[in-house]
Parts: sequence; structure tokens; C-alpha cells
Amino acid sequence: MIDSSKLLSDLGLVTVANALKKVRGFIFLPALTKFLGPEGYGVWVLALLLIQLVLPVASFSLMDGILRYLPGESDRETRVRVGNLSVFVLITSTAVCLLIVLVSDVLAVTVFKGYELAVVVAAIAVVPSVLFQFNTRVVRAQQHLKIWSVLDTGQRLLELVTVVTIAFTGSGIVHVLTGLLAARAVGAIVSFGAVVSIIGTPLLKWPNQEYRYVQFSMKIIPWSLSRWFIDSSDRFLISFYIGASAVGYYSAAYTVAMGLRLLVQPLMTVVSTSLPQLFENDSKQACQAYLTQSSRVLTVLLPPAMVGLSMIRTPVLSIISTPPIAEAGAVVLPIIVLSIAAFSVSEISTQPLLLTERTGFISGVWIIAGFLNLGGNMLLLPRIGIVGAAVSTVIAYVVVALTLYLATSREIRPKFDWSLLAKTTAATVIMVPVVDTLLGSGLFNLSVSIISGFFVFVTSIYIMGGIKKKEIEFITGFFR
Repeated sequence: MIDSSKLLSDLGLVTVANALKKVRGFIFLPALTKFLGPEGYGVWVLALLLIQLVLPVASFSLMDGILRYLPGESDRETRVRVGNLSVFVLITSTAVCLLIVLVSDVLAVTVFKGYELAVVVAAIAVVPSVLFQFNTRVVRAQQHLKIWSVLDTGQRLLELVTVVTIAFTGSGIVHVLTGLLAARAVGAIVSFGAVVSIIGTPLLKWPNQEYRYVQFSMKIIPWSLSRWFIDSSDRFLISFYIGASAVGYYSAAYTVAMGLRLLVQPLMTVVSTSLPQLFENDSKQACQAYLTQSSRVLTVLLPPAMVGLSMIRTPVLSIISTPPIAEAGAVVLPIIVLSIAAFSVSEISTQPLLLTERTGFISGVWIIAGFLNLGGNMLLLPRIGIVGAAVSTVIAYVVVALTLYLATSREIRPKFDWSLLAKTTAATVIMVPVVDTLLGSGLFNLSVSIISGFFVFVTSIYIMGGIKKKEIEFITGFFR
């Protein structure tokens, strides 16, 4: 029997951490643009993309292996696995760091506008970034979501304060990236201390049974790289076909649309943490029930969020950007929202395949989707501009979501509640005129329309029986 209150409680903890991530992005955008200028901000974005790109390779995607297998290990085995694998990722991330440093001059000329030192600092930052992710995945695998939330939130706050403070002093992009490096080094050290407090001092006993973790995780590397390609390569292609200004329009819309992930990412964090333990206990029925409950949450969240973001896109973009960006970004934002929704559905469908170790199949699907996305961009970008990039991404994510769902075992596949979707759709339709009537220019009118639309939707779906009374009581209690 799946405890809905436990699921919602975990979601509340993770939502706080993920909310800060989205808020941090909104603060970084105007702050760094003002203090670093367009070129400096561009180098900042490229540095973060570089770190994000190499993380799966530098870590061998062991974070996924940890979530899959560590919950089923005994206490001593856990200490041995963590000790051996932490040394392994330290070696692999250092090797990737050195490789980037060796080609830093080439990257500086071709991509980073001559900022070779910025490439070097970004390369060094790969090591603490990998270690922090490794340590926090261990914490999640041990079911300590409160500690994980504190670590994640603290790390994001530290990076925000450090980076913005250094930028405010008038220092250049290299100093700002050095501040990011220092913040991530602190995060790696503190998170390792958290791991020690939970499992005890990690032990070294090499070689052991770690090949299972490595074998499982290596198959995920192509999947991770393909996801990065679909999610980020369109920015480079837009710049190539249209120009840098179009990248600005698209990126601003993407930043707002990613607000949808604020609702979905906490759910996926909790699901990916809890399912392996259920599966290791040979409880396929419990896994299916847990996934079904999670899909219900997704069914309630996505429709109103998609419609709501699409309705408020123009005033939001006007507040955080310039009129030209707001005008162009408003056109493409609803399509981007649809792609993010499709990606969120694909994440639910991925979980049963990870449990049954079908990582090669998952990677194959994402590789095909990556080529599909590339072909779509090359075909549509020259003809319909940034709308073409958004359409190509939607097509790729829809193909992934449908393929992965159909490939899941019927024993674990989540049961979809069509009646709940109908109730959610009806409640969303009722919400629309309320938001449309109250929506206007300015932050106050925007806030009133969002809050009013939220209460109308919740009230409507509660009356229809889509949300249970105990779930309403828990949510209101969480905000007290």
C-alpha cells in the first residue's frame, strides 16, 4: 500500500531545493548580464554547458548506478561501495579535467571568444561538481531526503551569493568562474562529511563487486549525452542559422518555460530514490502502485501548469527581459512548454526500464531522438526560425515518451487514470477565464492572476473528486 502522505511529504522537501534552483536562474540572468556584459554572460553560459556536457563522462554516470543498487546493499557493503566508487570518480573526473585543459587553447579560439583561462577554471570545476553529485546521490540512495535538500539548497545559495558578490565588485568572468569553483569545492567537502555521518567512514577494498555499478552506468552515458544534445544543442544551431540575438529570444522563453520543471523535478527525485528499494524487495506490485500514484500527481500538475505558463508568458517575459525579447519569446514559449511536458512523461516511463536494467535500450531510443532532433532543426530552422527548433524538440521528446512507455513491462507499467485527466482538464478550463480576466501588466496583477487561478483550479478539481481531502490537508499544512 503506497502512503500518499509520505510521497507528498518527500515532494515538499525536494520542491524547496528545486524552487531555489529556478529562482537562482532568474537572479543570475539580470545580475550577470549587467555586471559582466553580453559577452561575459555568454562565456558564463558556455562554461556551465561545458561542465554539464562532460559530467556524464567524468562520472561514468555512476550516480544512476548508485540509486539503482546501493539501497539493496548491507551496511558494510555500502561503505565499501562508496569508498571504492568515490576513488573511481575522483580519478575519472581528474582525467577529464586534464583532457579539457590540454585542448583549452582550441576551445578558447573556437567557442570561448579567446577566454582560455575561463576554460581552464571550468575544467577544474568538473572535479568538485562530480564529487558533490556523487555524495548527494549516496545521501538520496540512503533515503535521507531532508539532508539531501539541505545540501542541495545550501550549495545553490552558496554559489548564488559567491558569484553575484564577485560580479558586483566589477571582477571579470574568470574571477566569477573561480568563485563558482570555490563554492563547488566547499560543497564537495561538506557533502562528503554528510555521507560519513550517515554510513560511517567509507572503506577501500578494490577490486570488489563495483563492476555491476560501472557496467550499468556506462550504458547510460549515451543516454545522458543525447539528452544534453536535444536540450542544449539547439542554442548552437540557432546561432549558426539565424544569429546570436535569436539565441537570446529562445533562451529567455526557455528559462520561463522551465518553471514547469519546478513542479515535476521534485516528483522524479522522490520516485528515482524510492523505487529501487521496492524493486530489490521483489515487490513489483508496490513499484507499479508507486508509479501509478506518481503519474496521478503528474496528471494533476501538468495541464494547469502548461496552460497557465502559456497564458502569463508575455507579462513574465516583459518583466525579466526587453520588449523585443518578450515579443519573440512569447511566440515560441507554448511550444517549449509542450516539449518539457513530454520530457516529464518520458521520465516516468524510464523508471521501470532502469529497474529491469534495460539501459542499452534507453540509450538507443535517446540516440535516435537526438538524430531526429538534429534533422528537424536543420530542416525547420532556416524556414520558420526559432519556432522550428521548438517543434523539433517537441517531436523528439514525444517519440521518446511513447517509445519508452510502450516498452515497459506490464507488471510495472503505471496505470493511467483517464477520468482524473478529464477532471484536471475540466478544472483547467474553469481556471482559464479567471486568469485571463485578472491578467494585466505589472507584477501585482500577474501575482493576483496566478494566485486566483491556482485556488480556482484546486477548488474545482477537489469538488470533482480529483484530489482527496487528506491530500489537501497535507498540502495546506505544509505551507503553514
